[in-house]
Amino acid sequence: MPPEGIRRSLLPAAWMMARWGPGRIALGNLQDTYGNKRSPSDLRALRNRVFRHAARQTAETIFLAHAKPARLHAWLAARVTVDSSIDLLREALAGGRGALVVTAHLGHWELLAASLAQQGFQGSVVGRYRRRDPSAAWFVRMRAQYGVPTLPQDGPPKELLRRLADGQIVGLLCDLEVRRLAGEFVPFLGRPALTMLAPAALARASRAPLVPVRCVLQGDTGRYLLSVEPPILYRQDLAPKQARSECLAELNRIYGNWILEDPEQWAWYQPRWRTLGTAFQPIPLPERLRRQGP
Repeated sequence: MPPEGIRRSLLPAAWMMARWGPGRIALGNLQDTYGNKRSPSDLRALRNRVFRHAARQTAETIFLAHAKPARLHAWLAARVTVDSSIDLLREALAGGRGALVVTAHLGHWELLAASLAQQGFQGSVVGRYRRRDPSAAWFVRMRAQYGVPTLPQDGPPKELLRRLADGQIVGLLCDLEVRRLAGEFVPFLGRPALTMLAPAALARASRAPLVPVRCVLQGDTGRYLLSVEPPILYRQDLAPKQARSECLAELNRIYGNWILEDPEQWAWYQPRWRTLGTAFQPIPLPERLRRQGP
C-alpha cells in the first residue's frame, strides 16, 4: 500500500489520540509555550494538526520498512528535496573528525537518515535498543534496509568515537527528555528543560562538529525539505562545564526556532518539561545491557 493509503487508514486513530492522554499532554505543552499569543480554539486546532502529521509520519515509516530498494529510492527522490546547505555537512566532514548530525523529533527524522544515505553519506544513528522489544528490533531492521546501522543508546561510547574518527556521521535525536541518561536543565522554548549531555560530551571527546539537520514537510506539497544549519563547535578553550552549557543552549535555541516555524510537525505529546524542580539521578544500567549490541 502506498503511504497515502496507510495515512488515511491511520487518521481515526490520530483523532482519538488527540483527545486522549497524549492529546492532553500536547495541549498543555502548547498552552504553556504560547500562553495568550494564541486562542484556545487555535491551540486545539494546532494539537489536531500535530496528530495528523504523526499519522503521516507513521505511514511513511511503515512504507520505508517494507518498500523494495528501487521503489524506496525513487520515492525518496520524488518526495525529499536536499537543498544547497548540504554543502555545510560535506565541509564539516572534510575536517576528518566525522560529524555529529543532531536533529529533533520534527518533520520526519527517519526520512532524514534515509535521504542522507541515498546522498552517499556514511554513518549510523544512535537509538534505544531493547532486546525483548519487537518494535525496537523493527526500527533497527528498517534502518538497515536503507543502509544505516543503529547503535545502542546505552552502549559504550568508544564505538561512536571510533566511527567519528573514521570520518563517518553519527546521528543523534536529542531534543526530548531521557531520564535514563545524564542531563542538565537548559532553556528550551522559554522554559528550563532536562537536556541530555551526550551531544556535548561526544563533541568534546571527538572534537567533531555538531551539525544540526532537519527534514520538514513543506506546506501541503507532500514534499520534504532537508536543510543543514552551520556547525556548532565545542569550545575547548572554555571550562568544561561552561563549554557544555553553551553547546547545549545553542542546540536548544536552534531546535526551538525550528519548532516555532513548523509547530504542527513536532512531538508536543511528549512530557518534555515534567521533571523541573526534582532531583535528577540517572538510572544505573545493568552491565549485561551495557554489553548488548544492536
